[in-house]
Amino acid sequence: MKDIAEQIADGDINSYEIANRLTVAEAFIKFLKQDSQVCRSFLASRMVSKDKLTGIVGEVSYRDGHEDKPYVKDEKELASWLYDNGEEDSVEQVLVPKEYMFKPDVLMALIKSHGGEAIPGIDFKGGAKPSVSIKVTKDWQAKLKDAKVLGQAKELLGIESGEEQQEEDGEEYSWDRI
Repeated sequence: MKDIAEQIADGDINSYEIANRLTVAEAFIKFLKQDSQVCRSFLASRMVSKDKLTGIVGEVSYRDGHEDKPYVKDEKELASWLYDNGEEDSVEQVLVPKEYMFKPDVLMALIKSHGGEAIPGIDFKGGAKPSVSIKVTKDWQAKLKDAKVLGQAKELLGIESGEEQQEEDGEEYSWDRI
């Protein structure tokens, strides 16, 4: 079976089908993220160092936690506090641009005034490529509880159909439901 990228590249799937698949995928992601958080919390409260549990497709290992470590969130604020509290030796004076120079429109004007050339210390960020927004319906959980809808969703995602698979002898195995 082709993966989604191959289906798109080969023109085997239209925009409506892709949008349908995307909304189903997002609903599953929401469900799985919530499910994962609950499972992680449960296991973290019951496992101890070096514990490992093996599942069908992976392994869960316990990781010891650790205390928060301090870091400098605002250099200027820290420098001011150090200076005001008798720690002058811990502060050095350096050349820094004036506050107004940090505004994007001022920086753009500066770049233009210098012929558009790159100026050391100035970079660009915050742009965005065109994208799509996904809004999963409010009743998505109830919809996925319907066996028919769940089967359709699994098919859209390239997972087995909603029907249970059985071995030739008719016996069902747990890995068939994955």
